[in-house]
Amino acid sequence: MLGSCGVLTAIAVRQAFMPIYLLENAFSATSIGILLSLRALAAVAVRPMMPRIIRLLGGRARALVVMVVLVGLGVGAIGFTTSFVALAFLSLLAGIGTGVGMPLSIVTIASHVEPHERATALALRLTVNRGAQLVTPFLIGAAIGLLGYGASFLITGALLLIVGVFILRLTPAFERSDRAIGS
Repeated sequence: MLGSCGVLTAIAVRQAFMPIYLLENAFSATSIGILLSLRALAAVAVRPMMPRIIRLLGGRARALVVMVVLVGLGVGAIGFTTSFVALAFLSLLAGIGTGVGMPLSIVTIASHVEPHERATALALRLTVNRGAQLVTPFLIGAAIGLLGYGASFLITGALLLIVGVFILRLTPAFERSDRAIGS
C-alpha cells in the first residue's frame, strides 16, 4: 500500500509541477506534451510484459521494489536537467515504474489478505492514494516555493527511494507469504 501511495504521489508531483518547470525553462507546449505523453505511453506499453519482468526480477516483491526505485529516479532527477533527451529518458523510467508498479501493488494487496477482506483492503489502498493526491500538491508547492524545483523533485524522489528500501526490507516476508499461498 505504501509503494502504491508513494508512486502515485511522485507521479502527481511530476504531472502537476513538471510542466511549470519546463515552461519556465522555455520548453514549447508541444515538447511538454510529448514528455507527459511518454510516461503514459511507457506505462501502457510495459503492461503486457509484466509477467516476464516479474520473473526476471525474481518475484512480485522484488519487482515492486525496482518499480518504486524507477519512479523515484524518474521523478527525483527532473529538476536537475533541461535536456529534452534526459527528460524523455526520465519520463520513460517513471512510465515503466508506474506501468508495472501500480497494477502490481493491487495484485500484491489482493493476494495477501483473506478473500473476504479484499474489497476492504483495496478500498483502503484507494483511500490512501486519494489522500496523498489531496495533500501532495500543497506540500510540494510549498516546498518549491521555499527550495525551488530541483530540491523539491529530489525530495520526492528520495522519499520514494526510502519507500523502496522499506519494501525491500519486507521482501522476505512477502516471498514467504507468496510461497505459502502458492502465487
